[in-house]
Amino acid sequence: LDFYNKDAKEIFKGITDFVKQNKIDFNVYFVLSEDKNSKEEIKLAIAVKKLYPAKFLDYINKRLEKIDDLYWVDILDDLGIDYKKIKNFVKSKEIESLLNDNIKVSRELNIKSGNVILINNNKIFKIFRFNDKEFKKFFGN
Repeated sequence: LDFYNKDAKEIFKGITDFVKQNKIDFNVYFVLSEDKNSKEEIKLAIAVKKLYPAKFLDYINKRLEKIDDLYWVDILDDLGIDYKKIKNFVKSKEIESLLNDNIKVSRELNIKSGNVILINNNKIFKIFRFNDKEFKKFFGN
């Protein structure tokens, strides 16, 4: 997922609704874009994923709705996430390791921009919009 891609909000919302409805395992990795805030956004997302996994997808969806808004703390408050825990985790040594793991996946797949889907570790394609019917074909539904 590329936080700063213009289609990320609609694509991510469609995918998360689809995976929840169809009970599909879903993992998110972030593309480090050239935007100067990208690395910090990814660190925050990774911290939420690590400390509040049940709220992670909701956080990403809400953050994408307001990606240009600097007040991401309000989103944490809305979701009942402790800002101080996230802040401390982002400053920890562990965050760098998790960030590097995230970036490693994108590099291994040679993904430098945009939103990309990898299904069952063997089908990869760039996604420009979410289409429920097309996605069902990939999962035999």
